[in-house]
Amino acid sequence: MSIQIGKMDNAADDFGVEKAIEENLKKDVFHKFGSYAGDDVIRFDASFDSGRIAISHELEADGEDSANNESTEVYVEGNFDVVTLGAAYQTLKSSPDADSEDIWGVSAKFNAGFAKIGVDYGVSDQGSSDDDVAMTNLVATFKASKTTKISVGYQEHDYDADGKDIEAIYANVTYKFPAQKNVSVFAEVTHIDDDAGTDYDLDMLAGMRIKF
Repeated sequence: MSIQIGKMDNAADDFGVEKAIEENLKKDVFHKFGSYAGDDVIRFDASFDSGRIAISHELEADGEDSANNESTEVYVEGNFDVVTLGAAYQTLKSSPDADSEDIWGVSAKFNAGFAKIGVDYGVSDQGSSDDDVAMTNLVATFKASKTTKISVGYQEHDYDADGKDIEAIYANVTYKFPAQKNVSVFAEVTHIDDDAGTDYDLDMLAGMRIKF
């Protein structure tokens, strides 16, 4: 068990299965519509044989350099052989006078041996707004070899409002050098489509990562 206080990721950051590198539509419902980190966080973590739990609270700090929103998060994860299930909840106020926003999500990861498959689904209640949104992530990750990993994923934002739904598909590959395991190269392609009829170009990304 551990207790941490300060500037850090909150418990909602532990949620999600998405494996995109560039994250065009953000990682998950909490990264897109909620809060996943703060300047004045109190966080509790506990790990067990069959899972773990994280609870955090972001203190409101108006008028300070660390002025921020106020939020409370809970993340619970359970391991059942080849299946891992997760659930997260957040209540958030962006300012003292703002309406509270409730965000929740559930996830599942399955190790099929030849691939790791994940799905998460989250909903953001936009306070007094009638433009609530649901976000879905699907992903499959394969190991082509000991040094090469491939991920293919699908994302969707489903808005209550007409004409705002948006979706994306992506595929990326990462290669780690056998003799220099802290060095890797990667490439990714992404395509975005929305109900508004925006004509998005195919997004391409390539780069190198060095870990120190």
